[in-house]
Amino acid sequence: MAVTIQSTPKEYSPSDNPLTYTFSSDQTAQANFSFVIETYFNTVKVGEDRVFVESFSYGHIDISSHIKPLISAGGKLLTVINEIPVGSINIKVYESYGTTPTLQANSTSGVTKVWKACIAQERFITEDFDTTYKQIKWLTNQPNDTFKVPVGNDVYLTMLNGVGTTHWKIDYKTAVASLGTVEADTTFEIMQINANSVLNGFPTATYAIVSNDDDAPFRIDFLTENCETFNVVYWVNEYGAIDQYTFDHSEESSGTSVSEGYSRAFGAWSGTNFNYTSSAGQRNNIVTTTRKITLNSGYMSSLTQNWLNEVVQSPRHWIYLLPWTLTNASFTDEDDRFEDLISYSLSFNHIFLKDSPTV
Repeated sequence: MAVTIQSTPKEYSPSDNPLTYTFSSDQTAQANFSFVIETYFNTVKVGEDRVFVESFSYGHIDISSHIKPLISAGGKLLTVINEIPVGSINIKVYESYGTTPTLQANSTSGVTKVWKACIAQERFITEDFDTTYKQIKWLTNQPNDTFKVPVGNDVYLTMLNGVGTTHWKIDYKTAVASLGTVEADTTFEIMQINANSVLNGFPTATYAIVSNDDDAPFRIDFLTENCETFNVVYWVNEYGAIDQYTFDHSEESSGTSVSEGYSRAFGAWSGTNFNYTSSAGQRNNIVTTTRKITLNSGYMSSLTQNWLNEVVQSPRHWIYLLPWTLTNASFTDEDDRFEDLISYSLSFNHIFLKDSPTV
């Protein structure tokens, strides 16, 4: 009588990708044999399933459907450092058999850490966050390790630290001087840093270097708005982290309105007289407007354009502090002998409808 856990998810696994376990038993020839699997999230039982033998003496289960609703993303917060929620999962597998099946021997898996994320399937097959991202790479696909944002805007970077204490810092600089450093130790397994120069007390900085234990340096360039119009779009990327891009070419604001009202009759009685009045006809009680905005970029490299395609895959978007809903995205790719000239456009609807006074 023995249950063996054959394989488990990787040590750090995205919550919305498959969280698959395989297991086996030496009692599969028993009458009415099956596996009963209990799923635990942060030591609390959140699911129970029955699995029958699938291949020789083996079975498997994907518990992501139990886990996905239980863990939340970090979100866009106006603090210098924020913790991205990380949960612990494991399963307990029982043998079940007999003329009247009863639970027999069992085995408990090791613990896997999960956070709200969902990477592409082809990458999920081979990606190991513990070896390729933990304290090595920031959770973004930005190709140049540089963000450009206007002074005073939030700019986020997220790092998988793992357990233990990690030191992080932001060095604020100008072209000729070092202005100062914001730094601290953290025990957050996944940390989100906001390098906003005004929030951190360095409004005159022209750039900053963000690092984790003096490794993985990432540059933030701060733009000064003069006559230009800058719009920073934030979104949740495939790692569950916040990314951002500054649209610095133009913006177009518009709206679509819908009226609700009634038709007033052309004629009406006034005492004993039946009169006609020019105030007859269609009368509106309220007008509801859907506000829209289209943002256009300047020309960019093909690497940047490929990265920005992630915006279309994101469920959440913000422009500055306000949430918006993406409606469509497009880009133009112009190839010639010397360079690729690419522009990018995004269209959004405001999440709130604008109502007129009711009259």
